[in-house]
Amino acid sequence: EIGVLFIIIKKMSADLLVFAEIFAVVLVGFALAFVGVFQMHPPADAGRRSLGMASSDELLFGASELDDVFGPKSPIMTPFWAVFGAFEVDDLIDVPAMYPFLLWTYVLVSSVVMVN
Repeated sequence: EIGVLFIIIKKMSADLLVFAEIFAVVLVGFALAFVGVFQMHPPADAGRRSLGMASSDELLFGASELDDVFGPKSPIMTPFWAVFGAFEVDDLIDVPAMYPFLLWTYVLVSSVVMVN
């Protein structure tokens, strides 16, 4: 005989899968928007780092290219880290004007609208 807990978890996993699919689409959409904004208007100090390419100093000191791509300041990973609140408001000063607007819109949509 199947227990009540198993039935509840089975039904909950179906709902969770639908939420995860919608969340993944929103996450990828905003990640591509951040990359597009950075390609059109890269910050002055970002240079090659905003696209995840290591500079010669990083190669000398042993930093890998993946550290830059998956860091909280990388444009493609910004939406992922924003879910956990891993962004600094002070870092939004020298970025394109559309970047903070996209970030706050994403935080609103992912945290408030999709969870409720």
